[in-house]
Amino acid sequence: MNTLRSIKGTTSTHLALHEAYDLFTNRDGDSGAREGVPKLAIVLTDGHSQRSPRNLAQRLKSEGVEILAVSMTPRPYVDERELLGITEDASKVFTPSNVQVLMRPD
Repeated sequence: MNTLRSIKGTTSTHLALHEAYDLFTNRDGDSGAREGVPKLAIVLTDGHSQRSPRNLAQRLKSEGVEILAVSMTPRPYVDERELLGITEDASKVFTPSNVQVLMRPD
């Protein structure tokens, strides 16, 4: 996580979720999805999207995709409400204060 660099400009989380939706719902067999293997999308964002990502996140989840939202911005600069709106589950929202949980083996 420490080696990731932020891309300057506006935040378009909805576009990333749209791309993920297209990948996960590709019916031509090109999605890489395997029967019986959980579908997981990890969203890295600052939580300040230009357009709400909530509807696309709900569409992804309706296809059986689990979404984790990881803030690349520390508190108080992250909009945690947006991240929670993406996941609808606080245990799937990670900020710099708890992101180390992702790096620990269970």
